[in-house]
Amino acid sequence: MLLDLIDVLEEKVTYGPSAERVEIRKIKTDSRRVEQGDVFVAVRGSSVDGHDFVGEAIAAGAAAVVTDAKVGVGGSVNVVVGDTSRALARLASRYFGDPSDEVFLCGITGTNGKTSTAHMYRSIIEESGWGSMGIVGTLGHGVGGELEMTPHTTPGPVELHTLFRRMVDDGCNGVVMEVSSHAVRQHRVWGLDFNIGILTNVTHDHLDYHKTIEDYRAAKREFCDSLTASGRRRPAGKLVYSRDDDVARLIGEGFDGEAIGVSVADAGTVAADGDAQPGVG
Repeated sequence: MLLDLIDVLEEKVTYGPSAERVEIRKIKTDSRRVEQGDVFVAVRGSSVDGHDFVGEAIAAGAAAVVTDAKVGVGGSVNVVVGDTSRALARLASRYFGDPSDEVFLCGITGTNGKTSTAHMYRSIIEESGWGSMGIVGTLGHGVGGELEMTPHTTPGPVELHTLFRRMVDDGCNGVVMEVSSHAVRQHRVWGLDFNIGILTNVTHDHLDYHKTIEDYRAAKREFCDSLTASGRRRPAGKLVYSRDDDVARLIGEGFDGEAIGVSVADAGTVAADGDAQPGVG
């Protein structure tokens, strides 16, 4: 029922029919894919605003529309929230039974090294005998050796929580995923309680989206800060960061939780010997 779904939203106002009497089918963000009984979430993107297509979604049979301002919806329910992108992340998680709460979560962010770090992390964990580890990232997502490609490094909330549910059902104990700065800003990972966050480095990149290096760095810091943010359902997460990158070190040293600095250049919390040979030392 719609009421059970939107109960996860802390601040909301509903208009129209009573939510407790409305049955729902799926959550959609593309009005062209809306079918009878779906919930349409109007997300404001960088080039397209979902609020412009609320009418199309209702005409297609949407049982409810989630917007950031009251709209005319006829016989549908209008759920008004402060931020529809954050609401989408919460709704998607609840719709699939909050599967991310059932696995150990490791998120990796940084300009370079996310993919290789994610795959090394996964390999080490599984080789240790700890259990099965799902992966989400640039080279695909999945469990075991078969990975499915995705158009984004970090999928949108509906696809992401679909993956989490599938991974939990497949017996995963944990998931390691790449977290892009776009995903942070667009709230694709909003509400995920990462147990571990890894920050590889922060160099000049993605300024076509962020416009300024300051905003790009702030997105990386926002992900790290989420590890100790209020409202988490889990205890605070730990941050692992590179001390050999100036910006990563600055963010890591300013982190207000437990942090592990890694370096090959100085004595970090964990220091690697760049001259060590396999099997030696």
